[in-house]
Amino acid sequence: MQIRLINRAEDLLLIRGAWNELFQEGDYSLFQSFEFNYYSWICELIIDKRNQLSVTIITEEEQIIAIFPFYVDSKRDLRFINDNHSDFCDYLRKEAINFIAVYDFLKQEIRFNTMSLINLKEESNIYKKVKDINIKDTVFLSKQEYSTLNIDKGIFPYNVPHYRSHQKHRINKAIRKHLQKETIVLMKDSNSFPKQEILLLKDKMIHSGIRKKDFMHNNRLLLIEDLYNSGIVTLNVMRDKDGFNAVNILLKGSSNSFMFWIDIFDETQMINLSAYCNVIKYFSSTESIDVNFGRGRYFYKESNFAPEFHKLHQILIFSSKWKKLWFFIVNMVRGKLISVYKKITQ
Repeated sequence: MQIRLINRAEDLLLIRGAWNELFQEGDYSLFQSFEFNYYSWICELIIDKRNQLSVTIITEEEQIIAIFPFYVDSKRDLRFINDNHSDFCDYLRKEAINFIAVYDFLKQEIRFNTMSLINLKEESNIYKKVKDINIKDTVFLSKQEYSTLNIDKGIFPYNVPHYRSHQKHRINKAIRKHLQKETIVLMKDSNSFPKQEILLLKDKMIHSGIRKKDFMHNNRLLLIEDLYNSGIVTLNVMRDKDGFNAVNILLKGSSNSFMFWIDIFDETQMINLSAYCNVIKYFSSTESIDVNFGRGRYFYKESNFAPEFHKLHQILIFSSKWKKLWFFIVNMVRGKLISVYKKITQ
């Protein structure tokens, strides 16, 4: 087993074919695709010159058998590329690898404080591998959830057997409320990327206070546009004569599965809920589908769609016991401050 680092974006292009082969052979999310990682780096992460590309390649007999899409951030943490906006992180592999050997190699080749691995499914390669081995100064946390819904072919919401009458009523109400608006699904083969319309809608969200000023900055929009043109992103749009009212940025894994990734919408009442219902209705009308609502136990997801929730995990591997101790001290102090703040503001 040979291990090497890729720290230049142009060198990533040289392994694109091998990356795609590993991706297609495994059960990965689109966040592990070459396109998502490559465009995340060149559109966003490369802008901060303190970030260091550290994609780790494992080879045997000159064949790539594993890829760890890592980088080191400005705080000297080793992380998965664009992990804050990747609902699911993991490495790709063809066969079992010795993770301790990979970790020891990285410690020798890269100066980092903590290996910070977030948004990990229990069935992910990285979670199972680290869970089964003993690396000192490792902390396992479970802070996040994601939710999924399997829907039979039919007329939504009547094709979801566990929905009760009040849930069906609420979904139908949301659909009826905006029947006069046009709902369209945009894909790269038939539609160019509607950049200006999305920018206008984004500005409306920020102006109305629904999102902060840094929401979906220009580099993030460039990433989304590149992913759209690569066929990874699909857009569900609701619009009226004055322009776009809502855009759901979807990650389309296959013909019968997709994930809600980023939502943009105006102040129109129930517009985002209506958009969600319309896109589910559209795709489930022709075949059974798997819907992923992404991270977060948000009330509107839970109350309106009653999905199944699953845990996401975080693994922190500290470079020393002192850094691990400092982590617990900081979190204990932060927890006490939050508790005091809540009591004051109640």
